[in-house]
Amino acid sequence: MTDSRLEELWRGAAMKYPVCILSGVTKSDVIYEISEGADTLEKLKEKLPLCRNNECAAHSPAGRGCKENAEALLEIYAPVWKMMNENKCSCGKNKTK
Repeated sequence: MTDSRLEELWRGAAMKYPVCILSGVTKSDVIYEISEGADTLEKLKEKLPLCRNNECAAHSPAGRGCKENAEALLEIYAPVWKMMNENKCSCGKNKTK
């Protein structure tokens, strides 16, 4: 589970806020991939140039790397995206009951 301070940081962060200071991946990049179906860290790593061994943590003033940051964003936004799309068919329209 994500630290509440980290969750608060990411909820309030601008879309251009960096998730990885080495690769330049931003909050916007991660949220886009979540909207495209990436719902795990492994899937995000397939789509984005996140550090493989979280080496960016050593360069971060906060001591957190892209692994922790991406996991926090997944925890916040993946459930919301899933909920928003539960009742949609493949055409993107809401299913009728």
